[in-house]
Amino acid sequence: MSSKLPADEDDLRAFLTTGNKQRQARFFEAVSAEWRPHARRFLHRPSEDEVEDLLHDALVELCLQTPSSERPRVLAPPGATNPQGWRTTAFKNFCVDRARKRRRRTHADSFAGAGHSPRAEAEAWRAEKAARRGSPAADPARSQPTHEAPRVESGADDGFVTLVEQNELNALRAEVIRLAERLAIHRRVILLLSLEHADPSPFAEELARRLHESPTDTLTRIAVALRSDIEDPTALPRVRVPWPVEPEVKARESARKALERAREDLIAALRERSA
Repeated sequence: MSSKLPADEDDLRAFLTTGNKQRQARFFEAVSAEWRPHARRFLHRPSEDEVEDLLHDALVELCLQTPSSERPRVLAPPGATNPQGWRTTAFKNFCVDRARKRRRRTHADSFAGAGHSPRAEAEAWRAEKAARRGSPAADPARSQPTHEAPRVESGADDGFVTLVEQNELNALRAEVIRLAERLAIHRRVILLLSLEHADPSPFAEELARRLHESPTDTLTRIAVALRSDIEDPTALPRVRVPWPVEPEVKARESARKALERAREDLIAALRERSA
């Protein structure tokens, strides 16, 4: 059984009222420990990077105050008898909503990539939602022009490589580098290391904070990776920049998955800009 204490909401309140970063960090660490097992179960055999990405998104969404809310969603209302249960429910709801939005975006990207109209995509999405609920749905083929396919079969958009090859990404390098700033730090760094003439050094400090190390150590590994003449995007000198201590097999697999997802995210962003 874990010896960790539940997160103390007073730590978050202290940060919100006084800006005490130390108490914010303590709350974030404690609530992440509470949520991490739920994150692993929700994601189904994820890599550690996927778990940390989910936790990072949840902390930003649930634990920070916004202009439209009186208090962060993670905080139980006054008089609540089970604040930890409230936090767990808030996190699980966030996970479901995040997954739903990602499925929706992937569906829209697939249709856009196949040249179909937003209306056709929206109608197909509604039909799929109805099918998932087990309710009868109108045949989308009858509700749209015959020249527009009602749905995209699974596998029609089976990954970044079949859509845009590496040399095409290099041709769009300047735009890609700018859009890469939206990515989670591990994905951002491994992606930039895989591109010609792209340097992740400006993000060394952010990566160092995530790795709990000196920025000098991070920059040293980046310099080694940039001098490498190995063509493999997940060559070990590159992999070791964001994953310096993991066993080699695990680090390479994390890099492969992160690079694949980074490329998928960039393709979606590039399509959005060109729409």
